[in-house]
Formats: sequence, C-alpha cells, structure tokens
Amino acid sequence: YDQELLDSDMKRPWSIKQRIASRHGHLSNEQAAELLGEIACEKLKHVIVGHLSSDCNTEKHVREAIQLKCDAAVHPFLSSLHCASQDRSTGWVHFGVDEGMLFPVW
Repeated sequence: YDQELLDSDMKRPWSIKQRIASRHGHLSNEQAAELLGEIACEKLKHVIVGHLSSDCNTEKHVREAIQLKCDAAVHPFLSSLHCASQDRSTGWVHFGVDEGMLFPVW
C-alpha cells in the first residue's frame, strides 16, 4: 500500500487503516523497497510485485518507492520489475538458470 493513498482513503474506517499499517498488516511500498534493497544481488533477475490494493496503491507508486531505494546501476532487476494486475495478464517471464523456461504471470 501507499501510505498517502491509505491515509486519504475514505472507504476504510480508521481501525482498518491502523490494522493494514501495523506490524501484522500489509507491507507498504517503502517496506517492500527496503526489503528488495537488502536482498538484491546480481542473481536477482526479476521482481514481480503482487497483491496490490486497487484503492490504496498503483504501479506508479510501487515503481517510485522501489526506484528511490534501489539504484538501477546496482540493482539490474529494476529493468524487469513487474507489477501483477488483478484484471489482466502480466505476460511471460523467463525463469531458470538459462532463463529458457517460460511461465505466465497472472
């Protein structure tokens, strides 16, 4: 979730917003970006972000948060960052040692 979008969401009561943002709730874009920054290495070729809130997040917000945290020169996965959609196919992503294996991402 994007914190600003969650804060301005008029559909959710304050108690639900608090649960979402708690330690036992969901990952914010910033938390996900921090995790990626910590685990990223030269072997990480693809990142697929999923389970995006349709009300409190956008692909643009996700990409901005991750790009702020992860330098493209250090983290080449940024060129293959995918945001899975709830309503359309993401397309084919190559996985495997030689990246010869194809798997659809939904």
